[in-house]
Amino acid sequence: MLKPVFVWGQEFETDFKKIDAEHRYLVELINSLGNKLSNSRPTFEDIDPVFSELVEYTKYHFVNEETIMKEARVDRRHVTEHVEAHRNFITEIAEQYSMIDRQNIKESAKKLLDFLVQWLTFHILGVDKNLITQIRLIESGSSPEEAFNEINGVNHEQLDTLVRSFNGVFSVLMKYNEELLGLKKSLEEKVEERTLELKEANAQLEEMNKRLETIAMSDQLTGLSNRHKIMSELSRYWDEYTRYNTPLSVIMIDLDNFKCINDTYGHDAGDQVLKTFAKILSFSIRTDDLVCRLGGDEFCVVCPNTDINGVTTLANKIHENLAGICVRFDEGGWEGSASLGVATTNKSMKNKEDLLKASDKAVYEAKKLGKNKVYVIRSFN
Repeated sequence: MLKPVFVWGQEFETDFKKIDAEHRYLVELINSLGNKLSNSRPTFEDIDPVFSELVEYTKYHFVNEETIMKEARVDRRHVTEHVEAHRNFITEIAEQYSMIDRQNIKESAKKLLDFLVQWLTFHILGVDKNLITQIRLIESGSSPEEAFNEINGVNHEQLDTLVRSFNGVFSVLMKYNEELLGLKKSLEEKVEERTLELKEANAQLEEMNKRLETIAMSDQLTGLSNRHKIMSELSRYWDEYTRYNTPLSVIMIDLDNFKCINDTYGHDAGDQVLKTFAKILSFSIRTDDLVCRLGGDEFCVVCPNTDINGVTTLANKIHENLAGICVRFDEGGWEGSASLGVATTNKSMKNKEDLLKASDKAVYEAKKLGKNKVYVIRSFN
C-alpha cells in the first residue's frame, strides 16, 4: 500500500465534528491525487477528475466554514482574514493547475501537491483552530470581540504571529505567481509575434524565390521563356515520350533579314521587331505549347503530345499570322517574314538533342528554299 502524502493525526482535530469530517475528506482527496502521481507515467487525464473533485469539495467546505462563522457570530476581523484566505487559496490552486506542464505531469503536478499539503496543514493548525477556539469561548459567554482579543491578544503572541505570517507568506506567493503568469503570457505573446514574423518572412522569401526563378527562366526583352527553361522542360517531355510513347514535336523559327535591321536601323529597332514577333507567337500557340527565345532572332516552340500533322498545322498558323505584319521605323521597316522548321520524334532519335538538330536542319532547308516558308522534316539520320 502506498504511503499517504498527508498523514492525519490527532493534532489536526479541531473539536468541531463537521469541520473535522470535511478536513479528513479533503486529506483523502489529496492522498488520492498523490496515488495518481505515483504511477510511473501519470497523464493529465489521470489527475484531472481528482483535482476537479478536490476544488469543488474545497469550495463546499469553505462555504460551510463561513456559515459556521456567521452563525457563531465570530468577530468580523477574523471572518475577514479567514474568508480572504479561502478566496486566495481557490485562485492560487486554479492558477497553479493551469501552469502544469502536460509533458512533465509527474514533476510539475508534484509541486501543486506539496502546496496543497503545506497549505492545509498550516490552515488547520493555525486559522481553523483559532476559529474553533473563538467559537468555544463565545459559547461559554464571551462576546465575539472578547473571544477574538483573547485568542489574538498579548497572551497568544505566537499564535497571532503564526496566523499573520501565514497570510503574509500566502499574499507574497500570490503576487509572485501573478508575476510568473504575466511573464508567461508576455513570453507566449512574443513567441506568437515572432512566429507570425517568421511566417511573413518565409512567405516573402518564397515569393522572392518565385520571382527569381521567373527571372532566371525568362527572356528579359520579350518575356518569353529562355533557353534554360526550354531545355529543362524539353527533358521532361522527352522522358514522357520514351516512357509512354507520346509524340513530341518542335518548331524552330528564325526571323528573316533580321541582321539587316540591326545593321541598318540599330539595335532599338531590332528589339522592337523581336518584341512584336514574340507577341504574334504567343497569340498563335496553344495552351500546352511552350514558346521561348533561344537567343538573337531564334525562337522555339515545344509541342507536347503532338504528332507531325498537328505540329504542321500549328506552324502554318504561325506563318499565316505573321504574313502582312510590318514593323515601321523612321526610315523603313521590317516585313513580317520568318523561316520555320518542323520536326517530330521518331525511332531514329536517341535524345532531345537529336530532335532539336532535326528542327534546326528543317529551318536551314526552309531558308534554302527562299526563306519565309515552313519546312517539315520527316526523317532524321
